[in-house]
Amino acid sequence: MHLLYHQVQRFHMLLSQPIKVMWLQTISSIVLLLYLPSCTDPEIHPGFKIQEIEVGQGKDEVGKFDSVVLRYTGKFQDGTVFDSSGNESRKYSMRSATLIDGWKVGLLGMRVGGKRRLVIPPEMAFGKKGKARRIPPDATLIFDIELLEIR
Repeated sequence: MHLLYHQVQRFHMLLSQPIKVMWLQTISSIVLLLYLPSCTDPEIHPGFKIQEIEVGQGKDEVGKFDSVVLRYTGKFQDGTVFDSSGNESRKYSMRSATLIDGWKVGLLGMRVGGKRRLVIPPEMAFGKKGKARRIPPDATLIFDIELLEIR
């Protein structure tokens, strides 16, 4: 995986912009298919896991420049819920600086109607600082996510 990443980076510099986008989306889809339904790739980060609960039936996949509408529940490892959208949907931009890395990686390749469980280590979430009073330092987070729409 690491070698593939560096080859993609070198090839990326040689392509024109429209071809780059199409080629990189295709390669990203292939790589994701190889690692799903149970991604535990230590190249991404030790402890990061994607569990495909239900594969969506939509024709488009989430890309790194999309906005997504979803429902989610966030829990600690002991099962305590710290955040939930409940029955409401929420919109997020994959480019947002406030979106944690675990979501940016874990949502890629999802299709509308899909459900995933993401296990996100602290380094891909809120790290040593935590977040306000809701998330303690060095917390591993578990998110159950349902993708409703790609914009």
